[in-house]
Amino acid sequence: MSTSPPPGLWHQATSSRGGRWATGVAIGAVVTRAAATGVPEVILVQLGAVTAATDTSVAVRSDDGYVDSYVVSTTTTLRGPARAAGLAVGTRVTVVAQKEGKAALLVATTGRSS
Repeated sequence: MSTSPPPGLWHQATSSRGGRWATGVAIGAVVTRAAATGVPEVILVQLGAVTAATDTSVAVRSDDGYVDSYVVSTTTTLRGPARAAGLAVGTRVTVVAQKEGKAALLVATTGRSS
């Protein structure tokens, strides 16, 4: 599974040790600058299992029990098995989203169910 963030976030989000994006993270936030405007924005990251999904939203529960919902749109990038099959309940995912409006930028799946 690729856990690369959307273009423009890689440099800011890579750890100082050169680690992979989101390695070991269950829930987190990164402050970066919007590529188009240069204005600071908060990007959320959550790893967990899909608890509900529609054409316009996905709800995710992290292993610690935290649940949050994100807006899915035509601009959301889907990676992994979900790209073709949709987001099934129980599928493990990594969600990268804008804090404002909870707009999902990336939903990457491993294809495994929890």
